[in-house]
Amino acid sequence: RACSEGSIQSCSCDYTHQARVPSTVRDWEWGGCSDNIGYGFKFSREFVDTGERGRNLREKMNLHNNEAGRLHVNAEMRQECKCHGMSGSCTVKTCWMRLPNFRV
Repeated sequence: RACSEGSIQSCSCDYTHQARVPSTVRDWEWGGCSDNIGYGFKFSREFVDTGERGRNLREKMNLHNNEAGRLHVNAEMRQECKCHGMSGSCTVKTCWMRLPNFRV
């Protein structure tokens, strides 16, 4: 979320989800700022996987578990929307992809 909040200068919003459905088929549009999990994945591979080369069983297991965690985060991405319109009507809905909350 730090990328979409503007807290990290080297990354920004993820705009790859914007053109999934033609605008004539939907009553909403992509907008806002999707959480940039691509940057997070790249950073975690460089930071968490750095010491693991996969030379022994423990390192292979750690690499597997790290990737499984990244795949789980990707699978849990959720569409979040906000309505815009007069008096609470939902004339236009703006949507973006958001990471799930990690707090229990």
